[in-house]
Amino acid sequence: MQANGFARPNQQIIHLNNIDLRGRLAEQDETVHLTGNSTVALLFHDERAGGGFKSFAVNYDGALNSSLLEASQGSLKPQTVRYTGADQDFRFAS
Repeated sequence: MQANGFARPNQQIIHLNNIDLRGRLAEQDETVHLTGNSTVALLFHDERAGGGFKSFAVNYDGALNSSLLEASQGSLKPQTVRYTGADQDFRFAS
């Protein structure tokens, strides 16, 4: 995996390329394989207004395969998924 990013006023932008991660879900026998690319934006309140975390957004373009879901093995095409959220709010769209 390759990572790079940059800062703008009140935000951090992170690009993750060539993601190829394998792992096991906690307390389960299921393994997952995540591949693709992602961009993450972290937004912060202006320091003059007290600073702190404001919200985030994630664009993920890739695939997720599961050892327990046979249909995921090679038949799920990569797709773009968007996650956004703040302290009490989380949204998912594909």
